[in-house]
Amino acid sequence: MSFLGQSAGPIVKLSRNGYPSFAMVRLANLNLTAQPALSLVDDIQLALAIATETDLKSLLCGCTPALIAPKQVDHAEIQVGLPLAETTLDGLIRFEQVHCLLAGKAPVQPIGNPRYQNYPDLTLYHSGLQTLAERVCPQTALAILTHVGYSAEQAQAILHLPSQAWHKTWWWQLDSLGQLSEPFYRWMRLRGHPSGTLTLQYQDYYPETCPPCFYSEIQQVSVMVRSQTDSFANTLAMLNRARAGFNTSLAILITPPLSDLETEGFIRQQVSLYVLNSQRS
Repeated sequence: MSFLGQSAGPIVKLSRNGYPSFAMVRLANLNLTAQPALSLVDDIQLALAIATETDLKSLLCGCTPALIAPKQVDHAEIQVGLPLAETTLDGLIRFEQVHCLLAGKAPVQPIGNPRYQNYPDLTLYHSGLQTLAERVCPQTALAILTHVGYSAEQAQAILHLPSQAWHKTWWWQLDSLGQLSEPFYRWMRLRGHPSGTLTLQYQDYYPETCPPCFYSEIQQVSVMVRSQTDSFANTLAMLNRARAGFNTSLAILITPPLSDLETEGFIRQQVSLYVLNSQRS
């Protein structure tokens, strides 16, 4: 099963495998003047279907305006050719948007917050008790802990906590640019069950803003390819149907060069643009 859960259609799963990245090169070198519209769309869909995780990160961070900072993108995968009303959506990217990072040590002088100089200031407020994972097997619990950044040694320490003990670590929240913003202190505890399964729980102590999640949130982005013959109005209508149909506000339009007015129009409608070269370099 994908880390994103089950989906309704075929999905291309992507991993950090070290192989050369062909998809973005293919997009960058498409000869728009030598291809009919249908061939162009088909070529781009193929490039999306074989895209690596690095390709998807480039698309998310390299469009205009960028949807996310590179440091905030974790795992990503894409579905291509999804049914949508009377047409199809060219692609749907799902990715983890990272909001919190485990700190290597206690923050001595938090970035941008010089007034936070001591422990009481950093732990002024606390969240309620939250559940990270409920009644999972030890192997799954270990995978969850290592995925969010705990070392193997830290993960094992958490999985062997006595019933009344807490494991405590410093974390950072990330701002919209992916920069370290606000530190917080996270307490983890373990609950064992007679079935042999485990429940992981945590509580956060913070100076101002409660962390929005434990580590990351799943986001999804509608991806549409615009041919040279598509009008602005029809393209925007299809994008809005896709955003409504897949319950997401994020959208990327892969398009031949646009006029200045079209560019401004799409961006004002919260559509990020990935503009193709008009000819081979």
